[in-house]
Amino acid sequence: RASMRRWIASKSPMRLRLSFFLAFVAALANVQAEAAQPAYPSRPIRVIVGFPPAGAADIFARLVGQKLTEVWGQSVVVDNRPGAGSTIGSEIVANATPDGYTLMVVSASYATSAGLYRKLKYHPIDSFIPITQISSSPNVFMAHPSVPVNTVMDVIRISKSSPGKLTIGSAGTGSITHLAGELFMSMARVKLVHVPYKGGAPNLIAVIGGEINLLFASVPASLGHVKAARVRALGVTSAKRSPALPDVPTV
Repeated sequence: RASMRRWIASKSPMRLRLSFFLAFVAALANVQAEAAQPAYPSRPIRVIVGFPPAGAADIFARLVGQKLTEVWGQSVVVDNRPGAGSTIGSEIVANATPDGYTLMVVSASYATSAGLYRKLKYHPIDSFIPITQISSSPNVFMAHPSVPVNTVMDVIRISKSSPGKLTIGSAGTGSITHLAGELFMSMARVKLVHVPYKGGAPNLIAVIGGEINLLFASVPASLGHVKAARVRALGVTSAKRSPALPDVPTV
């Protein structure tokens, strides 16, 4: 306040009025310039998903995209660009024009890729602006119904007596489902045969079809298959039971 009084005291009445007038003109010019800009969004928006359709990231992108289309009155188009643990899609977004018309939905694999890939063509922090967290979900550990297991301890028992007998799929080498399987094998001190697929949907199809025995997959993508008894849920990876699968214990 004292500095403001000194500033006013140093101005003659005419200069003071002129200063405030110029400030008002400058503010008015900024308002007019902003008003001249088209309201966002003024054209369709693309949302990149680094995985094939029907995975958890794809499901959430389409659910949110549908609502944004209704709110904005502009099409929100989901563009699946799978591969390399979602790094291909991330590179596309990093190199896109930074005008807000290319967005991205990522999973936990986005964070793990920063430690698994030595030379990414983007910076995992500086190349992007985070907007919001859409969801939080554990993985569910499941088995094909033909596999003689009903609990996680059954898997450990068979794997210890016959190392390498059971196969476990994943959404790809380095994906969060792959790392979940590796962590399980490390903690349980068992050996499972890893079979990578190109995304969450293909490996779900594989376990449903009996190509593989076991799988860690996201709850949103696998919930319908669990309830339809196409797969047998053994446990969830969260510290507490999932409200979506209240009868399934934690791993």
